[in-house]
Amino acid sequence: MGTIKDIVDLAIQLGRSVQDRKLAAEIFKIQKLILTVQKDDAALVSENLDLKKKIFELEKDNLALNKKSFAKGLQDKYDFIKELGIYKSKESGHFFCTSCLMKNIESPLTEKPSGWRCELKDCGEFYSNPSHHLPKRRPPSYFRGR
Repeated sequence: MGTIKDIVDLAIQLGRSVQDRKLAAEIFKIQKLILTVQKDDAALVSENLDLKKKIFELEKDNLALNKKSFAKGLQDKYDFIKELGIYKSKESGHFFCTSCLMKNIESPLTEKPSGWRCELKDCGEFYSNPSHHLPKRRPPSYFRGR
């Protein structure tokens, strides 16, 4: 009877060994698939990085072209008055806010005695008139005539 038990135990061990080998083979296949996915993922990450670099370069080139065409448009429509730091429309002769024009907003300036003010709510830039001089203040009357 002991011999039969030994045979059964060996058969069970052999069965487990075969199952273990099958399991090991399946695990090995899974590991190979994971490695393939990781390689593909690394390639995609690298390709994504290359595409981001190309997009950055194209956006940089586009920005440079836009700046050139914007500057050309300013030259076509306005004269820059260096002494005042403002632009004058070639068409209407009105003065325009430099700060706003750089943001592609045409905001005419309102003339004040001492310069020009942008009336755009979020700007309010003031450009001084260098030829404007404040009138001399007279001393108060209690200083005069003593």
